[in-house]
Amino acid sequence: MTSGDALVICDGVSRVFGTGPGAVVAVHGTSCVIETGARVAVIGSSGSGKSTLLHLIAGLEQPTVGSVTWPGLPLAPDRAFEIGVVFQSPSLVPALTVEENTALPLILAAAPDGEWRSRAAEALAAVGLDDLAGRLPEELSGGRVNESRSPECSLSGRDSCWPMNPPGSWTALAGST
Repeated sequence: MTSGDALVICDGVSRVFGTGPGAVVAVHGTSCVIETGARVAVIGSSGSGKSTLLHLIAGLEQPTVGSVTWPGLPLAPDRAFEIGVVFQSPSLVPALTVEENTALPLILAAAPDGEWRSRAAEALAAVGLDDLAGRLPEELSGGRVNESRSPECSLSGRDSCWPMNPPGSWTALAGST
């Protein structure tokens, strides 16, 4: 395995849930190098460990065995702020508008009102969803809810974004990394 322009390196990564005869091996001995700017699809049948592998890559879970390193990201005391994740299930807060949901990481980080609003507007416009900014999640179809999650990572300035089971309708993201 070479690390050239590697964003992330997984070396012999395994993740086991539980112990003894009932233990579930979700990921077994996986090694890979993901280069900076690469587009990677993790495919497999339901229950094959795709989401667990992405959780390991994003640093949301620790491997039982092996290591995950991020040579392509700056060293940070809390790497969670460097890596963005868009989860499988729609995760919009029902009482917040699409704009507020998009800006939630900035709002929680106490960004000034004008800053998070302008950055949310830019992020939504970049993926063609600026028309949804003032709408509540209940006013959107399921597909539009999924699409409205797409700007979350870019808005927060994260260096890397890992969509978990991204909807096929995310065509607006085809040109971004």
